[in-house]
Amino acid sequence: MASASMSATAPVKPQIVIVEDDDDFRELLVELAVRLNFTVRAAASGEELFWLLRMHAPDALVLDLRLPDTDAIEIVGKLGDYSLKPYVVLMSGEDEAILDATEELARSSGLEVVGTLAKPFSGREMQRLLNAIKTQIPDRGSYQDQSLITQLKLGIPNDELVLHYQPKLNFSDHSIEGVEALVRWNHPTHGLLGPLAEYSEVIIPLTWSVLKNAIRQHVAWKRDGIVLPVSINVSASFLNAAEIADVILKLLRTQRCAPSDLTLELTEAEVAGNPTVALDILARLRLHGIRVAMDDYGIGFSDLAQLHRYPFTDIKIDRSLVSSLEADPQARRVVDEVIDVARSLGIKITAEGVETADQWRLLHEIGCDMAQGFLISRPMPDRQLRAWLANGVRCLALPR
Repeated sequence: MASASMSATAPVKPQIVIVEDDDDFRELLVELAVRLNFTVRAAASGEELFWLLRMHAPDALVLDLRLPDTDAIEIVGKLGDYSLKPYVVLMSGEDEAILDATEELARSSGLEVVGTLAKPFSGREMQRLLNAIKTQIPDRGSYQDQSLITQLKLGIPNDELVLHYQPKLNFSDHSIEGVEALVRWNHPTHGLLGPLAEYSEVIIPLTWSVLKNAIRQHVAWKRDGIVLPVSINVSASFLNAAEIADVILKLLRTQRCAPSDLTLELTEAEVAGNPTVALDILARLRLHGIRVAMDDYGIGFSDLAQLHRYPFTDIKIDRSLVSSLEADPQARRVVDEVIDVARSLGIKITAEGVETADQWRLLHEIGCDMAQGFLISRPMPDRQLRAWLANGVRCLALPR
């Protein structure tokens, strides 16, 4: 895809979250940060802060030690759960020894504490610390000089993400078992970009956007009489906070989506990143009926013990194994082994990247449940998928 220079030249502002429960004081701090050219978000409680952290990756955090529902010590401990390391300013009207102890705790947690302020303090003191933050945040330049990662970070709240859906078919009767939602970026200059890599700075808000839009689309299909369970990919950073399970379940209730119609796909590396928290989240989601798939099985080291350790309902065999099946006996042995173990655990198996009739026949022969790949269909936007559902399956020349 041809590139083009970007026309806008506005500077990219550093992002800051101010956490203070006193309304008037919080408003003054927000006004000061805005004057210093920050993009500012504010929270009056820990609950509001954690919601903001799920949706954004701030560069800096101004944090009062005492809040109505939590305190700075708990917040500092949880920041690591969100894979965030913002610059921090701590402020408090408590004993300064407590402020010093919290600063030490934050530094030992790997946070960059720019400074602490004991209340009451002057606007000039806060301004000094905010300016210190700005000097330490790397200069992002203008839109014309931004990396795609920074542009994507700005594009998510501007609804520049679009979803394409790739069907999964049952080997036995060619019925449609569901679709995988794959994100594409409708870049304002470059057009449609994708598939997107897992950029660490934006993966959490990106995943939330995909999850919400995929569930809304599923519900819209259901209203039109189209029953299509949907799956989405999630990353290790998305599974780093135990409360994620509650938020996902609340989202399903709000949208009136049955949990059994949602599958979360993750790789071995994702569950291994923080195994205790991942197990907590996945077990709770499974308890409520959400399906969980091990994605890309067969890339590098693949540990079948994971199938016993985590509550997987599905395995997706990576396209690299699928493409090697006919010529590589070792690939065939790996697939045979995982199918045997999966069968004993009641786990469904999907083969990814199925592109030829010969691959279809072989995978059907050795016991795969479902197939996904270009032999069936490329990923499609909603309108094209609806037309495909009306005509495409009947037109497919699939072996039986």
